[in-house]
Amino acid sequence: MPGLINAHCHLDKTRFGLSWRPHAAGPDRQSRIDADRELRREMMSTTGLRARALALHAYALGTTHMRSHVDVETEFGLAAVEALLELRDDLGGAPAIELVAFPQFGLVTNPGTADLMEAACRFGCECVGGIDPSAIDGDAPAHLDAVFGIAERTGAGVDIHLHETGEEGARSMEMICARTRALGLQGRVAVSHAFCLGTVPAARLGGLIEDLAKSDVAVVTYAPGKAPVPPLRDLRAPASRWRSAPTAFATPGRPMATPTCWNAP
Repeated sequence: MPGLINAHCHLDKTRFGLSWRPHAAGPDRQSRIDADRELRREMMSTTGLRARALALHAYALGTTHMRSHVDVETEFGLAAVEALLELRDDLGGAPAIELVAFPQFGLVTNPGTADLMEAACRFGCECVGGIDPSAIDGDAPAHLDAVFGIAERTGAGVDIHLHETGEEGARSMEMICARTRALGLQGRVAVSHAFCLGTVPAARLGGLIEDLAKSDVAVVTYAPGKAPVPPLRDLRAPASRWRSAPTAFATPGRPMATPTCWNAP
């Protein structure tokens, strides 16, 4: 049987195997990001060891491929990327790990991050990431221009965290699809979470699904607690791509195949 695919994880953030620590962040996304930055300062030196523990645990339970987002930002530069690249080489494909350079702390609002992101892709990350172009950076066109510009220059795929809900997320989704088609990146772009698909009216949803299918943009999502889950049955039409994994993975209008942007055989 084929192995399991974890289409979305954060190996550099794991505390797997460490002692229990209470959740310290508030209820909003920015509070969680700020709390994560504090944890990074404590745990950066152990990134490789923590990631190894989780990757080997997942592999022992049948996960043979993992896509991991890895933070890139100005305080620590490419330290986490370097740790996961070293781990990947050491594991030798057991499991296979694909890396996404991830600007969790902002791209447009955090000067210098875009250059580091491009360096990470040239250094070995297969994909360039993004996060909430409007909600985090406050300038969706500039954020997405930076992400897709790096993809165009480096040949990387794209995987963007989109927690934005309702019309805000729908507009970001449309901009992602438009840039995908403009650069000929169909089949190499994914949107992670995509909560807006569960929070827009049915008429708006139909247009977004059509746009995703026309652009061959994949959706990677999960059960997000209080946020409405994207309507997977609508995304998973008879001809759609699907993977059973810790996250749900679908590309509207495509036959079953390996995940978008996945470069392993």
